[in-house]
Amino acid sequence: MWFAAFMSLASLNGSAQPFAGKTIRIALDEQGHVLTAENSSLAAGSKVMTWSETHVPAQRWQVEKTQDEEGIALRNAYTGLYLHSSLTQSPTKGIWVMEPVASKPHTFTLRPKEHPNMFLTAAPGNRDGVQLALAGEDYKVPTCRIQWRVTEDASIPTGLTSCFATSVTAMVPTGARTTTTMILPGCALPAHGLTCSQDGRSTFVRQRQTLT
Repeated sequence: MWFAAFMSLASLNGSAQPFAGKTIRIALDEQGHVLTAENSSLAAGSKVMTWSETHVPAQRWQVEKTQDEEGIALRNAYTGLYLHSSLTQSPTKGIWVMEPVASKPHTFTLRPKEHPNMFLTAAPGNRDGVQLALAGEDYKVPTCRIQWRVTEDASIPTGLTSCFATSVTAMVPTGARTTTTMILPGCALPAHGLTCSQDGRSTFVRQRQTLT
């Protein structure tokens, strides 16, 4: 079966804790969409999905070593949360095994350590917002959909900056109750709002006002 053959190839070409200490971009090899924290959410339990490349920190992952010799943890460069085997963001480290695909440079499979016979994939559809899934021996998933192109990329600033606080303060009008939603490009762009740029990236703040 394709699954058994693929597992054999992966084990022969594996390396322990690849990219440890690096910031990486992870793109589904078939469509080029990248692993992204949904809406750049800082909430534990928020989803991780694939999205078109928009060059924001929520689309980059910092690779951390774990006590498991072959496992790594993937920490979102923007939210500081980890990719969990539940395919959500978590403050708890999820352990993943990253193995190179034979004869395909920069291409890897990702398996959650707690589910060693499952591969990270994404639901069918070449569009933004595709949900992640785990596929195993019983799933009819083309091998190209469990292959991820991984490249180093430390060019995008990581983490929160004072740009957020500055933006929100600047948008609070007199005599109005204001709800602000902070959005990074790549998930949903506001129809209007203030753009604050710092450290080479833009933060969009959308405003909804109700007069008091």
